[in-house]
Amino acid sequence: MTLSLSTPELVDVKPDDHAGRQLVDEWLRAYAAGRDPELRDRILRAYLGMADRLAERFRRSRNTSPEDLRQAARLGLLTAIDRYDPGRPGGFVPYAVACIVGEIKRHLRDTTWRVAVPRQTKELALRVCQTADELAGRLGRLPTAADVADVL
Repeated sequence: MTLSLSTPELVDVKPDDHAGRQLVDEWLRAYAAGRDPELRDRILRAYLGMADRLAERFRRSRNTSPEDLRQAARLGLLTAIDRYDPGRPGGFVPYAVACIVGEIKRHLRDTTWRVAVPRQTKELALRVCQTADELAGRLGRLPTAADVADVL
């Protein structure tokens, strides 16, 4: 399969859509090399469905709307696209899922503090989340509490 900007746009790449995932993998490699905004947009559209499905998992969360959750998920997807290194093992999807879920959790943490929490505690919570996000990218899986504790 060759990279072509005239290739029809993918609306939603499903886990079992191997041809679609291969094409998007080519786009990811090309985007990492050249940072073409058109490729970024195509990759974004290919995985919007995944981001929205992940946001839907948090629909019962308090003090937030479905629109805010989708926005946080999509921000996580953009972050994943921009930070993804095709040379890393594990592939894009696990990395993107970790980034998206991390961004949703960050959104929920920032909007759901119901009590006055000392700043130091909030900063520690942020460090834990950032470390977990970084480890997820490095390990290619969600880190355990012990993994995060070892790093911190």
